[in-house]
Amino acid sequence: IRMFKESFDPEVKTVIGLSNISNGSYKELRPVLNRAFLALALGAGLDYVIADGMDTELINVYRALRGEDIKINKISMLKLTFYLKSCKIIKKVLESNEWI
Repeated sequence: IRMFKESFDPEVKTVIGLSNISNGSYKELRPVLNRAFLALALGAGLDYVIADGMDTELINVYRALRGEDIKINKISMLKLTFYLKSCKIIKKVLESNEWI
């Protein structure tokens, strides 16, 4: 995403279909992968996302990462922290060549 943004002038806008990233994985794992990838994509400059509007945790992650003032209870904050830590781990793995 970052590469596309830096490669074009004027800058292009980006959009992803979020569920594509978790397609084929276990049903229980899909929401976690989608939320973690959303955080990574937003960090790389994502402009728009096509996502499950019924996934309230995903929406809370999105709003929190966009800096919106949302009401987060203690459990939601723990989940958000988990997603952000997951993103750091995923990013570290992707940046290494060990997974290739």
